[in-house]
Amino acid sequence: MEILGQTPREIAVEIGLQPDTIRELIRLPQYSTVRERALDRVYAPVDAEIRRRVGETLERLAPDAAQVLADLIHSPDEVTARIAATAVLDRVGHGPIRRRAVRQRHELDAVTVALLTEALRESNMAKQLMTPELVEGDSGGAS
Repeated sequence: MEILGQTPREIAVEIGLQPDTIRELIRLPQYSTVRERALDRVYAPVDAEIRRRVGETLERLAPDAAQVLADLIHSPDEVTARIAATAVLDRVGHGPIRRRAVRQRHELDAVTVALLTEALRESNMAKQLMTPELVEGDSGGAS
């Protein structure tokens, strides 16, 4: 077992205790908290530098990645194009990750509404999207 890169024996020699004493200290419930704090002090500056470098690299590569997605949208392969389009929409906030409302107003006249309703009644989707009364037809409504 190593502790912060040292064995219990090495730690015991370094601080003048018996290895068995170090092993007993390791078994204490407080040990894991103390160890995590020590690791945080040791690795926090390194982690921060790594995060900074990774962030800089990603920022530098972002325009290239965006261009690749833009190029893939025009792929002759439909699946590739769809995946690329979905990825682009996700990144601008119109995908399943974080949706933004895209509101459009459609003016439909009564005849168009009646035709769309009748087409929906005849489709297999009617059972999923409409109440049973609407699927069977509204006896008092316009046809």
